[in-house]
Amino acid sequence: MILAHIIKRDSSFKLISLLRRSNVKFSIYTGDDNLTTESHLKQKVPYGVEKWSDTAHIKRSLTTRLHKLSQRSNFPNSSVLSQKVISYLVKSFTYCIAPNKVDATNMKSAIQSIVPHAFGDHTGCKETLSQYKKDPSHYCPVDLPYGKDLRGESLQSALKSLFDEYSTDICHKQTCNCSKFST
Repeated sequence: MILAHIIKRDSSFKLISLLRRSNVKFSIYTGDDNLTTESHLKQKVPYGVEKWSDTAHIKRSLTTRLHKLSQRSNFPNSSVLSQKVISYLVKSFTYCIAPNKVDATNMKSAIQSIVPHAFGDHTGCKETLSQYKKDPSHYCPVDLPYGKDLRGESLQSALKSLFDEYSTDICHKQTCNCSKFST
């Protein structure tokens, strides 16, 4: 039996069928968060396949989820989850992943500090990355609307729940290991 790692491309359904007919067993699938492909894998592959995502797919997934959150939810007495806020959050997320691929603890901690940071709580920020920590008296969140911190408990809670899903050991493992296979 041959073990394979599949990197998703446009013809993933054909590739999965070909591998099954050739008696090739694969344990890892790298791709986007397309539920159709994942459903196809569950239906056609009689054993467990671990799904990994590269940074680009994770960013796209996060961006999509943030847009859906902004469309579905009403956050009374809160900042608007606008395109500018979403861009800021995704950019912050990217800054947390890149330097921490080899350190799960730092990656999780950095991701968990994104939402508090956006709401003006800088206790979890790293000295080396935070403009606030470098000069608190002159700090202004220029990438946020009107140069002001976000506000609103309901918005903060929703964003925290979402980012908590990305600050897990599994997410770190998938992001870190996937870079070995991605081109």
